[in-house]
This record gives sequence, C-alpha cells and structure tokens, in this order.
Amino acid sequence: ASVRDTLEATERAALALARRVVVTSGFTARQLADYAVPPGRIHVVEPGVDPSTLAAADHEPPRLLCIASIVPRKGHLVLIEALDALQALPWSCTLVGSADRDRAHAGAVTQAIKAAGLSGRITLTGELPPARLQEYWLGADLFVLPSFYEGYGMVVTEAIAHGLPVLTTRGGALAETLPPGAGVLASPGDAAALADALGQLLRDGGARA
Repeated sequence: ASVRDTLEATERAALALARRVVVTSGFTARQLADYAVPPGRIHVVEPGVDPSTLAAADHEPPRLLCIASIVPRKGHLVLIEALDALQALPWSCTLVGSADRDRAHAGAVTQAIKAAGLSGRITLTGELPPARLQEYWLGADLFVLPSFYEGYGMVVTEAIAHGLPVLTTRGGALAETLPPGAGVLASPGDAAALADALGQLLRDGGARA
C-alpha cells in the first residue's frame, strides 16, 4: 500500500506539470480523471503496427505464444495454472520475454512450470531480437496474454497484425484493444476461466480460424 500511495502521489505531481498528456487508449484517458487532469489536456494517440506476413496457424498440436516480460502484472502464473488443467489436450506453449526485470518472479514462474510437470511443453526463450521474434509470430496458432492490467496492450495489436486469434483478459484497456471477433476475453486472474476459454479454442480449430 505504501508503494502504491507513493507512485500515485508522484504520478499526480508529474501530470500537474504537463501542458498536454498523450495516452495510448481511451481507457487510460478516462483513468486520468482520478489524477485531476482536465480532459482538454488529454490526447489519445493509439499505437500503430507495421503490416506483417500472416501466420500459417495450422499446426498440430496447436502452438500457443505469449510475448510479455516475466513480471507479476503479465499473469504468467495464471497461464501456467490454466495450462496445468489442460494437460490432457495436445498443445505446446512458448513464453517470450525478459526474465531480468523481476528475477524473483521469473524464478517463481520457472518453478511453477517444473512443479506442474510442464517443462517439456512450456518453453521460456528470454528476450528475442526482432528477426527471431518474427519466427515465433509466424509459427504460432494462438496468442495468449493473461495480463492483470494493460494501458493499451500493444502486443495484442501485433498479434492481430500477424493474423493470430487472441485470448486475453479484460484487464485495463484490453477489452477495448481487442476488436470484436478477433479473439476471446477472460477475467484477469481467473485461471479457471482462462482454462475454459483456452480449452475451447484448443479443441476447435474452426473457432480459432
């Protein structure tokens, strides 16, 4: 609570000094009402992505991809719990993202994978350069982002640019970032709901398509 209060106070002080505030989503713009930023000073500029080659998305077993730094907010432990419940289904999962930003949490993620007996099915690659990352984009069948909160969710837009269906949460701006029909939303932090949605998409290639 003390860290939260300090961050809110410093953010409020910084925003009070800004003539204009540029945010990445309408959701974030609405949150700034809590920081006493007048609406006339806020400008929404959504991020863009470059056009991309589309993923083939026709592998058996299906290949899941999650691109996110290994930090608590991204929800990797929730994803591992969901995948643990789906061990009877065929799938593989690759987690791409830096493990250096919160090494203690990254260690907990690695331990959770081992404890679930999923070391042979879940791969952690660490951070990757763009060319290698593109290989994973094009080799995936379904993109998963189990974040608790995003101010926009850039990686969701990147997944769509690569032609991948998306399973993410309603955390923060994600429910607005994911276009209707481009994927499925689950409640953040709810491993059972994530497993249910993921199980349906794993069983039904037509739904993914």
